[in-house]
Amino acid sequence: MFVPAKISMEEVNLLPQYLLPKNIETSDAFYEQILEQSKVNGKIDGSVLSNLTFPFAKDHYDVFISYSHNDESIANRLYAYLSNKGLSCFLDSTIWHSADDLLNVIDHQYSWSEDEPGYFDYEKRNFSTSHVHTMLSMAMLEAIRRSEFCLFIESDNSVTLEEGIKDHTLSPWIYAENLYIRNINPELPERYKVRGLKNFSQGGILEQRESEGNDLKVEYHINLDDFIRVYSGDFRVIFYGTQILDNIYRRNGIIRQIAQRIRNRLYD
Repeated sequence: MFVPAKISMEEVNLLPQYLLPKNIETSDAFYEQILEQSKVNGKIDGSVLSNLTFPFAKDHYDVFISYSHNDESIANRLYAYLSNKGLSCFLDSTIWHSADDLLNVIDHQYSWSEDEPGYFDYEKRNFSTSHVHTMLSMAMLEAIRRSEFCLFIESDNSVTLEEGIKDHTLSPWIYAENLYIRNINPELPERYKVRGLKNFSQGGILEQRESEGNDLKVEYHINLDDFIRVYSGDFRVIFYGTQILDNIYRRNGIIRQIAQRIRNRLYD
């Protein structure tokens, strides 16, 4: 991950619309099949099951799209437009299967109560949920790590508006993504990792050296202060592919900031 950014739902709606991607659709039989494929000596191999449920199509993505699933149509629109502009985008619904559907199949095999037939055992369900959600959480972290530009879609669904302060969310996954993005050390994209890195924001040269029932609703405090603000116009440019990201970095002085961090690390 290199740069975190945010864009409003209204700005996404200003982008031209292209053919939307198809989301993954699977049946219980599919999840039963991958569950069986994950078993070794009668035990579920969590790593295998995670790879089958949350696969990756690429080792690297240009853009990771973070969004509320209530805004899936908006996220699809952003994904379709950026993909048409030559950027490889990670959008979970286009590649990952459903954690909830997988959990449902697991529970129907392993979580029935021995004392109350026809009911799930509370502790068994907690145990199965913790495993599946941990798989999803780790896969999400890996997706962010593989992505250069992490783009958060702001909307009333993802961020509540209380007294004009946009810093809360009802989604634990948005909260987790926000924490991962904020705590991963920025990593220079490969195209900048050259000796004599050109700091095109300043026009200078930096020598690079090696270095070391009631419905449950829960609000999470998130911080988007250091996410740069981007607009539809940042993407509706003549540039193509990662040139679009380079232009955003240039406009926000990102390379200059990274260059200064490297200088500080080298000479502290």
